[in-house]
Amino acid sequence: MYAQGFSAPARNAEFTEVQFKGFPFKVQTRMTMQQEHDLTIRADNAGEVRRAFIAWQAKCANPDIEGGSVLEGDRRLNASAVVRLHLLGDDNKTVAEVYKLMGCKVGNIGEMSMTNEGGEVATFSAQIISQFWQIENSAGGALVGQK
Repeated sequence: MYAQGFSAPARNAEFTEVQFKGFPFKVQTRMTMQQEHDLTIRADNAGEVRRAFIAWQAKCANPDIEGGSVLEGDRRLNASAVVRLHLLGDDNKTVAEVYKLMGCKVGNIGEMSMTNEGGEVATFSAQIISQFWQIENSAGGALVGQK
C-alpha cells in the first residue's frame, strides 16, 4: 500500500542536572520515542486496505455490540505486531530507508472521502501506535548502521 504525508518519528533524550565539585553536568536519564504515527493511505478500489485496518483495530476491542460483544479483545503488548515503512528514494522506486515500528496497534482510522470530480485518488488517514521503533535499513550515505 502507498501512504503520503509520513513524518519520520521523533526520538528524545532527557537530561537532568547533577552537581560535581560545584559544576552542573547534564546527565542523560531516559530516552523517549514518538509512539503515534499518522499516515494518509491511498485507498484501493475494493476498499480492502481500509478494511484491513478496521479488522486489526477490532482485534483489540471487538466492536460487534449487536453480535453480543462487550468490547472484549486482546489488549496485551504484542512484540510481533510490526509495521515497516519503506521510504522511497529520489527515483520513487528504490528503498532509501526502512523504519521498523514494533508493538503496533491501530489508533484512529479516519473517514474516506470520495468524489467523481477530478482525478484524485481516494485517501483515508490511519494512526499507528507503536511501543518503540528503529531504523532497520539504510541504503546509502553515512552512518547507515544506526538504530
